[in-house]
Amino acid sequence: MRLLICGLVAAFGLLAGQTDRDSAILALTSSVLNDLTRNAAAVETPEVHEYAAGIARRLSTECDSGGPVFLHILVNAEPNLSSLPGRHLIVHTGFLARVRSEAALAGALAQVLFQSITYPTGRQNAGWLNSPYLLYESRFPRMAISPLRSQIFAADRLAANCLSTSGYDAFELLEDLRLQSVPGEFHADRIRRLEAQIRQMPRNGPALILTSGFLEMRAHLATFLARLHPPSLRAARP
Repeated sequence: MRLLICGLVAAFGLLAGQTDRDSAILALTSSVLNDLTRNAAAVETPEVHEYAAGIARRLSTECDSGGPVFLHILVNAEPNLSSLPGRHLIVHTGFLARVRSEAALAGALAQVLFQSITYPTGRQNAGWLNSPYLLYESRFPRMAISPLRSQIFAADRLAANCLSTSGYDAFELLEDLRLQSVPGEFHADRIRRLEAQIRQMPRNGPALILTSGFLEMRAHLATFLARLHPPSLRAARP
């Protein structure tokens, strides 16, 4: 009986510790989101936001538990995405404007979704709470690089499998990474690993690459960005 009571006390202690860590991570996530939205305008155009959010929800439903996904589209010219714990996905307009297809967009969204889901709860440093799709290593503390690399490799594998499960062409994720200008050996290693995995995956007939919804989203995004940054009169003169 004494052992049982001691075990229950220890279990409650661990649970309380986990709850404290989860609360701390949620507080940091909220703080980082506030900073991001304060420093960059959010895209609330329904045709853009709902299109991308719909893909994220589909991936969550078909490849994970179907839990809620919170998508934040920010005006930022850098073609990148990132994630925060709690299924928060941050997408830059620079990425939406340059991504080659719906399948490539789905691959990037799946990648950061799995980074968010598998976020190591023991890491509570706001300096690298935001996990990127494309890793520019010079922007992160040296101690953060190794955990981020492992997290990104794992998310790449899950994202490729998710694309296949969802009916998308996983090669589009690979091609998108090839088109990105990211310095360093890590990015090249990502591409090699992902290519080896995808070439071993079975192909079950035609896979989805491009849709009319993707093209419509791009048109609405271009209109939104043109209103946000209209050409100057000087630039418009012949």
